[in-house]
Amino acid sequence: MSSVDFVLFFIHTLSSILSITFSALLVVIVFRNTPASFSSFGIMLKIHAVFDLYVAISGAVGMQRVIPIDWSLLFVSHGPCQYFGATACYISLTMLIGGACFTRDTLVASFVFRYLVIRGMTPSTKGAFALICLVALPLSIIYA
Repeated sequence: MSSVDFVLFFIHTLSSILSITFSALLVVIVFRNTPASFSSFGIMLKIHAVFDLYVAISGAVGMQRVIPIDWSLLFVSHGPCQYFGATACYISLTMLIGGACFTRDTLVASFVFRYLVIRGMTPSTKGAFALICLVALPLSIIYA
């Protein structure tokens, strides 16, 4: 491993550890300290925090390196998944892409939730969960 590769590997590992630590801390804080009066929007926060942790872990496991070749992309994994085979690396990449899409879509769902609150139509907890299922779930099912 060259010195440049080692530095990049070290930076990626350090940022992955920080990301996993902060995401896990966010999950603990959201699950322990969300007040009952905030429960309808709290369901969105909880799901978003869990999927942030999911994406951070899958990114750390795969450590994807993207190499553009003409009109194609080549994904090379050099993380811990390489010790379990190509299938494990492919699964970690799929988890990363699907989780990132789900995280983006839950962000859109939270903006829709906030818009409904501004309009005076605050959704219930079931309504917030249904909103996430309608907005964020379809694309994630495709990746699964």
